[in-house]
Amino acid sequence: MKKILGLTFLFGLLFLITNGVADILITLRYELQGAVSADNAISQIPETEDVAAFKEVYADTNRIKYSDVRPIGRLPQSGDYGSYQIGLNGERLLANEASLPSEGKRVLILGSSQTFGYLSKTEDHFVAQLAAQMPEYHFQNFSVPSQLSVETIAHWQRLVRLGYEFDKVLVFAGGLDIYSYCQFFNEVSHLSKNRLALTHVISKLAENIKGFNSTGFQGAPSECGEPKKRQAIADNIIANFKFMVDFGESLGQSTYVFALPHPYVAEPNLGNLTHGKKFEDFRRDMRLVSDEVAVKAAGLSRVADFTHLFDDQEPMFLDWGGHFSTVGNRVTAKAVADFLKKQP
Repeated sequence: MKKILGLTFLFGLLFLITNGVADILITLRYELQGAVSADNAISQIPETEDVAAFKEVYADTNRIKYSDVRPIGRLPQSGDYGSYQIGLNGERLLANEASLPSEGKRVLILGSSQTFGYLSKTEDHFVAQLAAQMPEYHFQNFSVPSQLSVETIAHWQRLVRLGYEFDKVLVFAGGLDIYSYCQFFNEVSHLSKNRLALTHVISKLAENIKGFNSTGFQGAPSECGEPKKRQAIADNIIANFKFMVDFGESLGQSTYVFALPHPYVAEPNLGNLTHGKKFEDFRRDMRLVSDEVAVKAAGLSRVADFTHLFDDQEPMFLDWGGHFSTVGNRVTAKAVADFLKKQP
């Protein structure tokens, strides 16, 4: 009996030690991944980017804290994060926010990480460049990284409930919706968050043996491979666009929806980004959906398709996430400003 108890204790102690070592390995893995990710990100930025400035904003980006606010998404928490100043309700503040006239015409900006200005400094990001083009307006940037159109609508409704009023609303959507609808995701167990470190390590080893990768592209069919699915996705996106325009008009706020450039649609210069060729099938399907959306949006006067804005130009993306370079922010802001100045 003593031998059985002794062996049980020994095996239990060995398991705890092994699990502890596995926990340390996981921590080190994430630290190493962060360092590798930073180096990889820097290696892919366009030659026009200031490397030192990018390193600084990259570090600041990883400092941002978020709150999961359903159904809005990951709302940035208020605070000063160096390259990012976030207001009380999750808005990204402009550098001259304090000096903007309170009586100026207010413009609400809604969108995801492109218009939030992910990986762009305060003075360089899209909305800052747009504000420079249109100084008569007071822009308030409530874009949220990774936010889909349905979440954007919920976010806008939240702002209305909070008492915000605007003269004009600019919504930037479509690209991330197409990417999310077309993306293939590996199945994830709801128990994975709470499993032991040792089982996590074993699971990762099993995944590597099976040949899975984090992107889900390896050997995985696109969800947009079938014409009927592409049609349904395009219809869904257009329905969201129409709802946004109608909702804004119901509030007496002139509303426009913009589809911006994205690495997976149109024909932008992607010469600075690595591993693009193995995503060609996925990109092809996304382009087909984007083309469907463009055709359907052509008859909508308040929807502007800018997906081809970067075609035949220098590299304008920092990464495969579609985040704009400094030049990309400037080019996009000028195109949007020129469009708005022509509107009644």
